[in-house]
Amino acid sequence: MAKKPTYLLVENVKGFDTSETRNFLVETLQKCNYVFQEFLLSPMNIGIPNQRVRYFMLAKQRPLQFKEEHGTQLVQHRVNMPLMPNEIKETSRLVCDNSMVSSQEQTNMELTESRERTGQDESSMVSLNEQSIERKTDEQHLNEKERTDNVKSGSCEDMVSSSEQNEQETGEDDERRKIGDYLQADLSEESMAEYLIPDRILLKYVNVMDIVTVEDTKTRCFTKAYAYYVEGTGSVLRTDLSADMSAAFSSGSCSDDERLERLKALRLRYFSPREVANLHHFPQDFGFPECSTKKQKYRLLGNSLNVTLLAQLISYMVA
Repeated sequence: MAKKPTYLLVENVKGFDTSETRNFLVETLQKCNYVFQEFLLSPMNIGIPNQRVRYFMLAKQRPLQFKEEHGTQLVQHRVNMPLMPNEIKETSRLVCDNSMVSSQEQTNMELTESRERTGQDESSMVSLNEQSIERKTDEQHLNEKERTDNVKSGSCEDMVSSSEQNEQETGEDDERRKIGDYLQADLSEESMAEYLIPDRILLKYVNVMDIVTVEDTKTRCFTKAYAYYVEGTGSVLRTDLSADMSAAFSSGSCSDDERLERLKALRLRYFSPREVANLHHFPQDFGFPECSTKKQKYRLLGNSLNVTLLAQLISYMVA
């Protein structure tokens, strides 16, 4: 390349940081005289109540250097680790949330376990329209990896208070906004009914749902299959806080009709596409073409990035 770019930003799924492709990229950047930094970051790191861990690499041509005083919020969880067999230079760093990735060994173990379990997870994926699951393409496999990470990070089988779970997992609740800040204030009762979880799905699959309230400060990653597959595709919202959560999940004997009534009292619903876009920090004037279906909107949002997190990364890179 006659004229190399001054800046480079690479984004990929968690796990790319341990891949051969990443190692080849690092080697190439070093040969081309780039200084670079790497990150495993989630919107939760900057106070946004959504867990979506992504790999980012920022690179710039020498003699440019990173001005770390401009990226305090991004680099405060820095962990220095050897990321390549040949001991890469100190210009390559992995920045992550300590509560998510504590060591390179842990990451490798999780990836190995995920690969070994892929067949089992695919076969147990719950389809709301009960269609057969076709062979995964490379893109679908990455989405399955994301869904598996969501499942491994926790479900609601024995959940009574997700706020307590949030505090145990992150310890940063005071720094994050509440889910209620991101909900549609203009969502009418009629429109809300469109997002209520159907009785059949509620009764059969509620134990694998991640249930949150307006007061919570964490939602699971919303994947492209949200609202069309159940397990590991994103959180659902409990809209009636006066209902008895413990009774709804009681292990005592009761008929399906009784259990369904208790669950329906919680008024569990999916987040609307606009609310998912809000959690991704898309601007309020962002919208979809009128011809877009609800399923298409969820699919597009499931492949997107958090706008504010990306903006902070770019600002840090060019500072």
